[in-house]
Amino acid sequence: MSETTPAPLPRLSYTLNEAVQVTGISQRMLYSHRDAGLVTFVKNGRSNIILADDLQAMLHKLRAQSVKGQPFGLTAPAEQTIEQTPAPVVTEPKAAEPAKPAAPAPAKADFSLFMGAGRTTSTGKAAS
Repeated sequence: MSETTPAPLPRLSYTLNEAVQVTGISQRMLYSHRDAGLVTFVKNGRSNIILADDLQAMLHKLRAQSVKGQPFGLTAPAEQTIEQTPAPVVTEPKAAEPAKPAAPAPAKADFSLFMGAGRTTSTGKAAS
């Protein structure tokens, strides 16, 4: 009897480093493709994975773009316009305002009531 080994299961997803090795596209470019919407990263714990179907779809989109004459992996906007920004308005600094007069000094408080005048002792006699 001969033993047969089962066929290996197809790969469903790749880590970012594995996707770099399989496609030959740099990690930085994969991030650019993600930002452009060509591929989706799926969060798996602390790491990102890319589904094999999404990786295949990205490669097909890149091939279609390169056939159309667009730069590889980058999508150009249909129409680019340069917006004219108005020149900044330069204003002269304000002249220094004249100094305000100092506020009058507060009147001295009369502490004579607390200093013994008018106080009485526990016997009712005036304190001296």
